[in-house]
Amino acid sequence: MSRKLDHLDGGRTVLALWIVMHHFPDHPEGGHTLLQGDRAHVAVSYFVVLSGFVTHWVYGRPERWDGRLLRFYARRLDRIVLTSWLGMLAILVMELLSLSYPGAGLQARDAHEAHRYFHAHENVSDVLDPERLLGCFSFLRWYYAPGATFGVVDCPNLPTWTVAALILCWLLYPLLRWLLVKAWDRGAAASIAACSLLASSWLVTIVTLIALWAAHGFTFPTDRQHDMGYYWPPVNFGDFCLGVAAAALLHRAESSAVTAAEATPLLGASGPEATASRQRRLVLWARASWAMILADAAAITTAATIVALPDIGPHRTGPEALLDHAFAPLLAAWIYGSSVGPDTGLVGRLLRQPAFAWPGKYAFHVYILWYPLRAFIGIYTFLDLTRPADAVTALLIHWIVSALYAEYVEVQLVRLLRGESCAKPVAVVQLGEQQQQLKLDGPSAEIRRRDEEIARLKEQYETLERRHEMLQQQNGAKGQALEQAVYDGD
Repeated sequence: MSRKLDHLDGGRTVLALWIVMHHFPDHPEGGHTLLQGDRAHVAVSYFVVLSGFVTHWVYGRPERWDGRLLRFYARRLDRIVLTSWLGMLAILVMELLSLSYPGAGLQARDAHEAHRYFHAHENVSDVLDPERLLGCFSFLRWYYAPGATFGVVDCPNLPTWTVAALILCWLLYPLLRWLLVKAWDRGAAASIAACSLLASSWLVTIVTLIALWAAHGFTFPTDRQHDMGYYWPPVNFGDFCLGVAAAALLHRAESSAVTAAEATPLLGASGPEATASRQRRLVLWARASWAMILADAAAITTAATIVALPDIGPHRTGPEALLDHAFAPLLAAWIYGSSVGPDTGLVGRLLRQPAFAWPGKYAFHVYILWYPLRAFIGIYTFLDLTRPADAVTALLIHWIVSALYAEYVEVQLVRLLRGESCAKPVAVVQLGEQQQQLKLDGPSAEIRRRDEEIARLKEQYETLERRHEMLQQQNGAKGQALEQAVYDGD
């Protein structure tokens, strides 16, 4: 990225924490609180919107897109798919252990302790069912059986459904990019129309869900409709498109800001050109101010609605089920408004602090690895996740383990996959080559390079000076012609 967007990482921290709380085991004396319930699905919607934003924010730039689709897909998928597979393998191993040794583990209070973390498998054939393994590890299970209501054995690691949704979005992203690039070439109106078209895909999703809910007497007949409206990968494509549209609008705003900077007179010119430049900068300042207000309004409205709105019905069949995707436009508005100007707004300023931003770097790993680490902590350690103090301890351990995995395990595995094993990062290699070349050439070569750079800068300055003189001569000629016309009129 051309600049840091730490406040978005801060948002990842807060919402990843919310999702992890949602996936804590139920307390024996009571179930989830309202915030621990399915309203945590709003946090997942943020991650899908953010994925669309980051994808186009990076690959929407011409210098970052070389048109090689296989390379793009490999770079987007290798790290995420690898971590998802490792999480599922860890769950499979613990499922087999729980069947073979039901009383194993420090925290095995009874023979069925593992069922608090796994689904109740009766035998090994359920765990190693070929259809289950093939469908889950290929991420295709979420297309034909998205959820436990379809009468199949659930996938080992439930959060991998999000990976299935993102894979579909990334497969279709080159088409979205092509549409936005074509619209960019046709001007601002075409770009806005293309962004509106992308946003309409979210509208199709939410309108379809509302129509289905209303057609059955303002309720969903069974939990299956909720599972289709949440876990089925295509329904998350609209949220992803909102993020892509926000990044496209941000690119357009940055392009306008660069144009305004280039229009600023370099040599102290005055007149209509300088006035137009000042007016353009004023418009950009006003836009940035309104964007900051938009960001804070979107964030505060979302948070206040989620916290203050009372329970409006069953989470799976009532109106609560419609909230899963309802806040996606507000989330996209906050991402855009907090990123477009020099100031991120009040909420962004809070979230970009290191205490929030740094843990957000590992939010994906915290999300994907929580199920296997939760099971391991709950079964094989002395911690009881239904006790608040033990739950906080487990959460800290989980975040630290996720960070260690991301920094020291995942990096090496991805390098092996990309054929970069035993190799330094490209930037380090290039820097080392440049330093070695300087040592070989000696001081004279460095002086020669600096002289060449100074000569280029002088040439650019002389070109600007000649252009300035030509503009002055043209203005003088226009003034003389105007004086002659006035004289002839008199």
